[in-house]
Amino acid sequence: MAISVPTDIAGCEVWLDADDVATFTLTGSAVNQWASKGATHPFVDQSAGSPVRQTNILNGRAVVAWTGDQRLVEESFTLAQSMTVFVVCQWDSNGQYAYIINSDSGIGIGRRDSDDCRVDADGGAFPSDTFPVLQDTPYYITALFSGAASDARLNGVAQFTNLDIGADGITGQLWLGRQSGGSSLGNTGGFIAEVIIYDTALSAGNITDVEDYLVAKWFAAPGFTIPLLQPQPQRNVYRM
Repeated sequence: MAISVPTDIAGCEVWLDADDVATFTLTGSAVNQWASKGATHPFVDQSAGSPVRQTNILNGRAVVAWTGDQRLVEESFTLAQSMTVFVVCQWDSNGQYAYIINSDSGIGIGRRDSDDCRVDADGGAFPSDTFPVLQDTPYYITALFSGAASDARLNGVAQFTNLDIGADGITGQLWLGRQSGGSSLGNTGGFIAEVIIYDTALSAGNITDVEDYLVAKWFAAPGFTIPLLQPQPQRNVYRM
């Protein structure tokens, strides 16, 4: 079934929507806090220079932009696998370990190197859990974390399936826009438009419903073309 909003599907733990100005506490355009429209999860600025909410960026909608040492952090977040994560984002710089979303002990989605995105849960099966991404190109990324049988999709195309990338959940802090722990390599240059986290492994049908919602919202402007992607070769790599 088609959905109107992510909360139409049960188990929506986090829903961050950069286009909804009512979910922000702002100083001018600087983001002090970004509130989830799912369960209560405030992501608070913990950096010297705040990320900035910019309007009319992607399909006429607002995004949250990062440059350098900036981060939003939810201080107390606990969620065990299984879970399903969706992000709409773009990288504008070639930062290594430039994470869109990351936790001290658990999931991470971000650029492992200058041209690869890594979807991971505490170690996992690098390099099989990476796939190519381009700079200055918006994407929607889907990650289904289910222990030893996790999947990742980029713009609706499977990048890996049933890969052991780690079984840790999220305990403690959940970071947006930077690698947790503050490594100097972990700065994210680019933007985040939407983040959705479900507390379960969604069915294939529900994943398609959420992806269709994201495409209609962020990529449906006349003349806008989503990059066409090919499935990546499946490599069977298991952790020792």
